[in-house]
Amino acid sequence: NVAVRVYTGSAPASVTYFDARRVVTTAGTAVRVAAATTLFSDCIITAEEDNTGDIAIGSSTVVASLLTRRGNPRFPSQSWSPGAPGDLTNLYIDSEVSGDGVTYTCWR
Repeated sequence: NVAVRVYTGSAPASVTYFDARRVVTTAGTAVRVAAATTLFSDCIITAEEDNTGDIAIGSSTVVASLLTRRGNPRFPSQSWSPGAPGDLTNLYIDSEVSGDGVTYTCWR
């Protein structure tokens, strides 16, 4: 599937970009992508290139383990976008390997 966005009208007066990194300290533990309210219009979340396992992105019930996986799995360097505005505190990640994580760039 390919998502295509068509913009019409004038561009917004200003866009604010922000980025960060989030790591799962203990594999099997869902971690909020952001600890404090972080609103976005759109966002690209990428599994870090040096991850040694898969990351799963989803709700608070996300699980990266292959046998019980829940959420959207991403292998190293693969990206995912929520596709709608939201709050990063509502997104969670889990990893198969402790210390693996994601980077993200968002805008609003």
